[in-house]
Amino acid sequence: MSHDKKASRFWLYAPLILFALLFAAYSAFWFYMRGELDKGIDDWISEQRATGADVRFSAKKLGGYPYRFALTVDDPVYADPAQGLRWRGEQLQLVMQPWNWNHVIGRSVGANEIETPEGVFDIQLGRKSVGSISWDETSIRRISITLDEADLQLDDKPLGKVAGFEFHLRPAEDNPDTLQLVTQWQSIRFDQPLVPSAAMLGDDVQASRMLVELTDAFPTMTSPAGLSGWDGRVRIAQFLLNWGPAKLGLKGDFGLDACGVPDTGNIDLRLDDVPALRSAMHEARMLDMKTGAALSFLEDASKDGGFASIGFRDGGMYMGFIRLGDLPQGC
Repeated sequence: MSHDKKASRFWLYAPLILFALLFAAYSAFWFYMRGELDKGIDDWISEQRATGADVRFSAKKLGGYPYRFALTVDDPVYADPAQGLRWRGEQLQLVMQPWNWNHVIGRSVGANEIETPEGVFDIQLGRKSVGSISWDETSIRRISITLDEADLQLDDKPLGKVAGFEFHLRPAEDNPDTLQLVTQWQSIRFDQPLVPSAAMLGDDVQASRMLVELTDAFPTMTSPAGLSGWDGRVRIAQFLLNWGPAKLGLKGDFGLDACGVPDTGNIDLRLDDVPALRSAMHEARMLDMKTGAALSFLEDASKDGGFASIGFRDGGMYMGFIRLGDLPQGC
């Protein structure tokens, strides 16, 4: 009788004992790996400083127990004097899950200052802005940036504000050698004209999206030479731009020469709501006879979901057999 009671009590407590053992083993693993990560981070900082980079911060903490490893760096600064580049932020947060060592999520909320040879950019990021990078044993597999909102300045002059911005770079699912770039946004507001000649379009770019594929680019991008040795093709699977009265749709497939200028292939474009664009150009005194004829042609070609095709060949741009103009020659 007593033997049966002992057996029953064992099976009652066995799951708790097993859980305690597993939790203790996991905890030992987590704290051991935190030490290894902390050492690796310090080694990386030392290596960067040895190459001449300026790496500074006021505080560094590695926590996140038990579900993640979370690195928090206060007042981070990274500068590469050789390239004339410098970044300074308020707080950098990097997060990695203990069971996935090939994926890091990062946040740098608040003020970010990026100094380049072209000037000093100040970027104020929203609290939901985040970036991530994942990789495998051979190369980077995905880079993503999501900005809920961002205010931009250049040399203390307001540039504009971005809302709902996303950028993703990855190999295409159906072809791992093809590099796929996807970007979209809900709105972009310019405080200064982006293109002075397009001021009549206004200072707000509404929801837009672009999907571009670079064939045979992924292995080239991950090589030491980078895309400088790339000889693939550009495929614009989708490009939708809503900028004031301009409602542009575009797709294309073309090759590039050594200077990055299209040399073979074509792009197909369409314009919706052409009367609104024609009216805006007329008010801006930009609607001459040639431009009006081009708008009329695009309006007709865009009916019923159609596109007007522009080809690249023989150093020029063609619409059918009509040469529209010359392409740039030389770099």
